[in-house]
Amino acid sequence: ADRALAYAVAGAVTADLPLSFAVRTSAQADRALAYAVAGAVTADLALAYAAAGAVTADQALAYPVAGAVTADLPLSFAVRTSAQADRALAYAVAGAVTADLALSFAVRTSAQADRALAYGIAATVSRDLTLAFDVQVAGVVSGDLGLAYTVTNSVTADLPLAYGIAAPLAQDLALAFLVRTSAQADRALAYTVAGAAAADLALSYSVRTNAQGDLALAHSVASTVTVDQALSYAVYASGGGSANPADVWQYQIEAGLSAEQMLRVILAAVSGQSTGIGTNTEQYMARNGSTPRITATFDGAGNRSAVAVNGA
Repeated sequence: ADRALAYAVAGAVTADLPLSFAVRTSAQADRALAYAVAGAVTADLALAYAAAGAVTADQALAYPVAGAVTADLPLSFAVRTSAQADRALAYAVAGAVTADLALSFAVRTSAQADRALAYGIAATVSRDLTLAFDVQVAGVVSGDLGLAYTVTNSVTADLPLAYGIAAPLAQDLALAFLVRTSAQADRALAYTVAGAAAADLALSYSVRTNAQGDLALAHSVASTVTVDQALSYAVYASGGGSANPADVWQYQIEAGLSAEQMLRVILAAVSGQSTGIGTNTEQYMARNGSTPRITATFDGAGNRSAVAVNGA
């Protein structure tokens, strides 16, 4: 009976042998896969560090950009203030030139009136001269002859004086026209200055708006890279935070057993020492020969009714 049982055990062991080879092959495949997973996790970890470094560099760059546009902002306000001052000065110049223009018209009008008066004096003197010659020619009163010569000489002297007055008045009139022309040119220039100042003012507003937009964008970049940095650390953490391949074997596969514990149980079933073979309770030991890895209970028909495993 023992020999028959021994043959049965030998047959069972022979049947279990291909299964043990299959288990071994599967374990080897699992180990290769575990190493591949470990490699992928290591690569992910390096990538996470690289991403963290890149976003840290971006964040450092974003802060100088924010500082630069913050510095540009008061400069744009200074440009705007200067443009406003220039425009106010241009309006003041325009006002002064307008006043000068009005004064030049007044001078011209006065010079024209003076010239007309000088021509009137010249005409009167010419008539007086003719009259004096008439008195002299008539010779009606001999005593009046000397007086007539005196009048003639006086009128003759007044005539060049009247023409002398007319000449500077003509010069004054030309000068008044020159002053007016210069004042008109100054006024046109003042309006040009005012237009340029207004354009500078508009440009300063544009510069300020752009600087404010750049500042907001820089803060947005800083916020975005901060989020990216946190995400890269999360990627690192999700990769296990370690490059140790042994951590893969601690993954729980089934019924609270890790991959490492399941291999211990399989090893005991395939090659471990056993006790109680043929009885209602059989045990398969660890490699040390004393720790039971599998404790199986059989019913009257030889079926396993309960199995306890210990992979610790």
